[in-house]
Amino acid sequence: MYSIQVYKEDYLKSLGSADGQEEDFVSNPLNSFILIKKLTSDFDELHSLVKESSSLEAFSANISDSRKSQKWPTNEDLKGAASALIRLQEVYKINTRDMRKGVLNGVEYGPILSAHDCFELGRQTYNDGDHHRTEIWMTEALNRLAEEEEEEKSKSTVPKSDIYEYMAFSAYIQGHLRRALKFTNLLLKESPNHPRAPGNKVYYENAIAEASPRGGGSREDGSLPKGDDGLDDPSEDVVLKEGTSAQDILYPETSQYQRLCRGESNKKHKHDPELKCFLDFGEHPFLKIGPVKAEKLYSNPDIYMYHDVLSDAEIQTIKDMANPR
Repeated sequence: MYSIQVYKEDYLKSLGSADGQEEDFVSNPLNSFILIKKLTSDFDELHSLVKESSSLEAFSANISDSRKSQKWPTNEDLKGAASALIRLQEVYKINTRDMRKGVLNGVEYGPILSAHDCFELGRQTYNDGDHHRTEIWMTEALNRLAEEEEEEKSKSTVPKSDIYEYMAFSAYIQGHLRRALKFTNLLLKESPNHPRAPGNKVYYENAIAEASPRGGGSREDGSLPKGDDGLDDPSEDVVLKEGTSAQDILYPETSQYQRLCRGESNKKHKHDPELKCFLDFGEHPFLKIGPVKAEKLYSNPDIYMYHDVLSDAEIQTIKDMANPR
């Protein structure tokens, strides 16, 4: 019952923030992500707790009926909301800690993300194959979890063992065996009976021993020499640098359009007689009597901007059609 009460209080707090300003509230990507998360993964966890209690069978049935009769957000919606936040972070180079604190480009928009919110963003980047960013968000989840423990929050938003498991495998995928071993050791401290961690630990230790330039491998007791066990690595804030992503390397045009979005154009604006405004009569018969206002912005490649193509009424119609039914 306590978990239900905590969930209810958090949910009502979110709704209270939107009171009278619903459209502005959901237009904030942080609010959208948190609200969708509360109605998907958070609610699924709550529903699982309710189903385990025989005294709450009727309540559990009401929840199931409500989700069948009404349109609730789906896990795809949660994935989309998380992807939107990550895209904003990548394009505008927003520091992870700033985003967690609700600060975007120096402006405090709120709200502050919980450790579980950070964990969910890390989980989504993991599912997208962005393991570098997974480690960054999981590290932030650990930092936030430490703050929550200091605040003596009675609700543990996410187990440390879950965070370490994602961090270990993400480090391994990137070829960082010592860091993978480090997180696996931390995972075993939190969850000694974890089903996969012992086997992973042995695998990482053997791989590190084989690759060790000392050639000595492991000690007689099977442990690695100091420095090879991953436990003396510097803090992850130093190791995990934000900025360049795998996409920047694979697709250089991605970083180019991101710079344009940030207003970091390095195009030299020298005088070009070809850059001018004109009426474009085009090839369609309609344009012969109603040409479009055109402006040539760049040469090589040719880039044009068309003005007053849609009226304000037509724009509003498109916006109305895009609204959820």
